[in-house]
Amino acid sequence: MTRNVYVFVPGVLSYPGSARNWTDRAVTWIHRRATCEVAEKFEYMALPATRNLLAARRATELAALIDRYPIEDFSLVLAGHSFGCELIRLALQQSKRPANFVHLFAPAVPADPRRHRLKALVVAGKIGFLNLYLSSKDKVLTGHFIGGVAPDAVRAHFADEHHTAVHFRPFGHCGWFNAANFEGSMRAVAGLAETSP
Repeated sequence: MTRNVYVFVPGVLSYPGSARNWTDRAVTWIHRRATCEVAEKFEYMALPATRNLLAARRATELAALIDRYPIEDFSLVLAGHSFGCELIRLALQQSKRPANFVHLFAPAVPADPRRHRLKALVVAGKIGFLNLYLSSKDKVLTGHFIGGVAPDAVRAHFADEHHTAVHFRPFGHCGWFNAANFEGSMRAVAGLAETSP
């Protein structure tokens, strides 16, 4: 029997070991929901100004974690927030197995399609289904990142591709996982609720 495995990747300023992190709460949410599913978090510590210093090494470590779950036994679901989305993108470029579902919340991923190459990852089969979650009140990300670009412009990057969905909400940068919205975001990740654009 194939089981779902969820890997949650936080952004910067997420302190490893804190049970208040959204990733810790997400793992607990999955484990309480169903005994046949597996969840874990990829923890690291980075500051906004130094996030790129060890990004390549962290992406390699994340790719190694992804590859520990054989495709014959596990359906892989990756969910990241902010810079965690960039680590997921970099990891999938080097992992041996694809991700069945990828959820990128407020993605701090380069906005230029020639740089992010997310569509290429989908077309190549490295990502089965891609969900991008953008926030209208995001005051952290600029237009240099997908999370800081208007949703119609992001949708244009994937205009002729049918495995990508762009969702837009009136949240701040971290609003997807605050107390009011956590359940809805988790239900979207778990495929239990439709997240309309």
